[in-house]
Amino acid sequence: WIPFVGEQYGVYEHKQEAIDLFYKQINYLCDHHKESFEFVIIWLAHMIQYAENKSVMLVFVGKQGSAKTWLILLLQKMLGIHKVLVTSEPSRDVWGHFNSLMKDAFLVNLNEISRKEFVGAEGRVKQLITEPIFTFHDKGKSAINLKSYHRFLGTTNDEEAVPSQEGDRRSVIIRSSDEIIINGSDTAEVKKTKQDYFDQLYGMLEDDDAIMSVYNELKKIKKIPSMISK
Repeated sequence: WIPFVGEQYGVYEHKQEAIDLFYKQINYLCDHHKESFEFVIIWLAHMIQYAENKSVMLVFVGKQGSAKTWLILLLQKMLGIHKVLVTSEPSRDVWGHFNSLMKDAFLVNLNEISRKEFVGAEGRVKQLITEPIFTFHDKGKSAINLKSYHRFLGTTNDEEAVPSQEGDRRSVIIRSSDEIIINGSDTAEVKKTKQDYFDQLYGMLEDDDAIMSVYNELKKIKKIPSMISK
C-alpha cells in the first residue's frame, strides 16, 4: 500500500477560502439538498480515513458543464493519479474479462457512463462494490484473487444510466444542479460571473496548499457512521 499523496506533504499554508470553495461546489453537485450534501462529505471523509473499508457507489447525475469532472481531478490530486482509474468503458476495464487496470486502482470513476455498460453485468457490479476480494485477470496470464479496496464514483448525464431500485444499499444517486452551467441564453454579465467561478474552481487544483487544506478538512471529520461501509 502506497500512502495517499495527501499523507506525503509536509508543512502547508491553511487556506480556508479553498475549503469554503470546496463545500460550495459539493453543494452545487448535490443541488443544495442538505442530506445529500452531508452524505457526500461523509463518503469522502470515510474514503480518506478508512481506506481499508469498502463503501457504497456514489453517482452524480448532471448535464455537461456542471463541474462533475472537477471533483475527480481534486481526488486525483489528494489520493494520487495512479490510485484513480477513470474509464468510460467499465464493461471492458472494470468488470470485463481482462481488468489489468484494476490492479493498482483504489477509486474507480465510471465517467459519463451509459446504461448499456451495465447490461448483463449487474450481479458482477454489485460484487465489485461490496466484496472484499476481486478476480484479477491480465491478458495472457492466469486469473488470481486479490484483496479489493476499490471505491466507485459514477458521473453521468444519463438519469437512468445506473441500474437501481427501491431499497438499493449499494449505490446512492444524486442529481446535480444546472445553475452554474454556462448557457447561450445567459447575459454577458452572468457568463462572466460563471466563468470567474470556474476559473477559481479549477485554479484551486494548481495550488498545493489549497489541496492540502481540503484534504485535512476531510481527515478531521468525526463521527462517521459505520453503515457507510455496508
